[in-house]
Amino acid sequence: MLDNKHLLRPILKVPITYSFCFGNSMVRHLIYLMLLVGCQRDPLDRDPSELSLLELKIDPKHLSELETTVAGKNEVPGKITVHQGATWRGMISYSGKSSLYHRKRGYQGVGREGRLMGFKNFRLSAQVSDPSFMRNLLTFEVYASMGFSVPKTEFVEVYLNGDFQGLYLFIEEVDRDFFKTRGLDPSSIYKARFGRLGAADLSLSSINQLHIGFNVVLGDERMFDLKDLIMAIQDYQNNRDNGVLDWNEVVKYHAVTVFLKHWDGFKNNYILHRAGDSPLFHWVPWDGDQILQDPLFKGDFTSENALWGFNEIASTIINNPILCQKYLEQLSILAQAYSSDSIRTYLTGPAKKIALAYRKDPLLGKKQLEVEIDGIISTARTWQQLLKEKRAAATCL
Repeated sequence: MLDNKHLLRPILKVPITYSFCFGNSMVRHLIYLMLLVGCQRDPLDRDPSELSLLELKIDPKHLSELETTVAGKNEVPGKITVHQGATWRGMISYSGKSSLYHRKRGYQGVGREGRLMGFKNFRLSAQVSDPSFMRNLLTFEVYASMGFSVPKTEFVEVYLNGDFQGLYLFIEEVDRDFFKTRGLDPSSIYKARFGRLGAADLSLSSINQLHIGFNVVLGDERMFDLKDLIMAIQDYQNNRDNGVLDWNEVVKYHAVTVFLKHWDGFKNNYILHRAGDSPLFHWVPWDGDQILQDPLFKGDFTSENALWGFNEIASTIINNPILCQKYLEQLSILAQAYSSDSIRTYLTGPAKKIALAYRKDPLLGKKQLEVEIDGIISTARTWQQLLKEKRAAATCL
């Protein structure tokens, strides 16, 4: 990682007496300008310890098309080169919701030729909702510790047609390739979306609105198997288990979602998948950029539902004594493993890694990374204390 001293080294190699050994002021000025030019470092002249630099190229005509169809997230041809490395070619579109109309846009890449950071498809997330750039890392870390598959991520710096865009989070796309690299052959992949509309809360009332609540990444557009899952939840509430869900896994997933105060993850930002002919569905987390944010009660979180969350899974856990007890145990395990102090320790390494890029970012440079991380820790401490008090008072019927 570079520091400011690196930029001064060309000057420090020049004897200080050079400033006085020329009688002609014009010559002195010329030497001074030459030294300054020598100090200007080409932004592409990278130190190997720095973050990967991605050079995104989009034809100005196609870039204009993206700008005039922002909400449509149209795809246009593009090329991305890892500095002095491999080249990826494919279709580029704007991605995300928070960054769509923001100065710093997020991008989605669907590959046609080559791989970027080892992947064909990916997101370049601007993390507009998370100026700490740490929340997705923490999200995936905690879910992975409980046995869930999570997307791989990497911090990168991005140039668009030669213009510096800043720090981005590269995120592996959750698609068929995601599962195949993990030894799975998926037959259905559904991504929950539009959480505010409540069509992905897995309730019986959502069963005829699944086309609104989910994007079909892979599988039947009629989503018959997803309807079976919703009916399976209803059956379990009536003490019938038809094998469509692993309830131990469901309880763990739900516990992490509550523990992280992932208010945007109950009816949105999760992925359901199943493999082959198996009816069993599994969860993959997605986009935790709003975990552990102030105010304490955000979205549909209230003091009353803070311990349980708010979707059909929550209702099932509350009303089943066995699931309820397992759920409270999982929350206790998470509290021991990820105290606010442990979270700070975990984030120290990534924060150091992005410190220089953070200061260079045109927008993030106006903020203080340490302050942003302190905000996560403070909210985690308060939230965990609240959950502890509510766990102590909870009873499983």
